[in-house]
Amino acid sequence: MAGRSYGAEEKAKLERLISEGSTVLREIEDLQEGLKETVKAVAEELQVNPVLLIKQLKLLIKATGANITKIGKKLKQFWILQNVSKFVII
Repeated sequence: MAGRSYGAEEKAKLERLISEGSTVLREIEDLQEGLKETVKAVAEELQVNPVLLIKQLKLLIKATGANITKIGKKLKQFWILQNVSKFVII
């Protein structure tokens, strides 16, 4: 089976893809690490398990199709319910 030879234009596209793809993947790693640190700090402040915050965030993103406005509304509802439940006497 003979290999295909690529011209200069195709090689340049592949090099650009590798370069830009590497940059994007590094940025994703940086963002994930930043989110992890933020969640940890907020969890400590609120005295909740950071794993639960991450799970809740993932569920919100899945449920809203990553729509930022919908996520904000769902988060407000979540926090209101959490805070109201603290004051309810059974």
